[in-house]
Amino acid sequence: MAEEMASLSSVDRLIGWLRAVRGAASNRRRVEAQEVELRDLRRALEKLEQSFGSANSETAAKLELVRREFTYLTPRVDEAQALRAPVEALDSAVKQLTTFQEQLAASQALLAKVPEELAAAQTLLAAVPGQLAAVQGQLTSSHDELAAKLAGEISRLAPPFPVLASAGDGDSATWLDAAFEETFRGTRDQVRQRLAVYLPDVRAAVAATGRSAVVDVGCGRGEWLELMRTEGIAARGIDQNAFIVNQCRELGLDAKQADAMKALAEEPAESLVVVTAFHLIEHLRLVEQLQLMAAAFRALAPAGLLILETPNPENLIVGAWTFYMDPTHVRPLPPTLLRFLLEAVGFEVIDVRRLHSDDALAERAAREGWPEGVREFLCGPRDFGVIARRPAR
Repeated sequence: MAEEMASLSSVDRLIGWLRAVRGAASNRRRVEAQEVELRDLRRALEKLEQSFGSANSETAAKLELVRREFTYLTPRVDEAQALRAPVEALDSAVKQLTTFQEQLAASQALLAKVPEELAAAQTLLAAVPGQLAAVQGQLTSSHDELAAKLAGEISRLAPPFPVLASAGDGDSATWLDAAFEETFRGTRDQVRQRLAVYLPDVRAAVAATGRSAVVDVGCGRGEWLELMRTEGIAARGIDQNAFIVNQCRELGLDAKQADAMKALAEEPAESLVVVTAFHLIEHLRLVEQLQLMAAAFRALAPAGLLILETPNPENLIVGAWTFYMDPTHVRPLPPTLLRFLLEAVGFEVIDVRRLHSDDALAERAAREGWPEGVREFLCGPRDFGVIARRPAR
């Protein structure tokens, strides 16, 4: 930087000297202009001499004096002309040096900014380790969160075989059914939330019949029985699985191990206000489905309800895939077929309720722009419920 400042100072001194030379050259130009005027005067003098012709001695002497003056000034004119080229060269050099000086000044200004820019770059570089550490922390946190979530999912999906084995039940079908409930049905809270959609129908039936007696066929872990207990409605559960029935009893629920058709046949005629069967009828053959409906019709009081819920094959993923996750399923029932069977037995179908759409898949479909028809068949309700009423007399 010091060397550049010294160079700029030397250039400034040189330009100052050249400008002084340009001043001298400017004076010579003025002399040159005067000589041009003298030449013009000389030509005028020659014309005067010609016009005077033979003049007297006094006039002739004055004219001679003028000629001598012109003769003295003529070499000065030649000198001025000789100086013109060097002066022009000096003038050009001064202009070039002036441009060079401006460029040097601009370079100096840029160099002056370099320390500041270097300092800013160093500040940014100093912040990089902290930013990398923050990103590393976020990645670690996300990894731990995903690992915990995955571990939870694996734990939830792992069939509870050790627990079932310790129960001492040697019937493979018994522990298999119970394991399926624990693995694929969802948590107790989730099942209760899904079943709560039928509470208004039960309340209306209790109000219409003036009775409070509910039987849940295939009661499973007893989530519906718990809802009935919360509502203050007397409810009993029936299930063939001894292990699950024991779970219900441990929760203080009224449940017994029995065959559904036999248990309903033992109920007094027209004694019940509601019969429910959630995800049971798809496990039965057609003749058994009709027997269950007929047994429920006999046990229900007039205006009593039969509520059936089953997987919805209108959702193609359910009909082609998830329905067959349960090896005890016989065949899916389309809503129109189930409605027909109930009406054939004598029920009045008052509602077909499509439930439990696949919201996660629907979000993906919206994000990826799936056609509306594709969304309906793949993301639509995965279950449906039918509310059928025994006609009043």
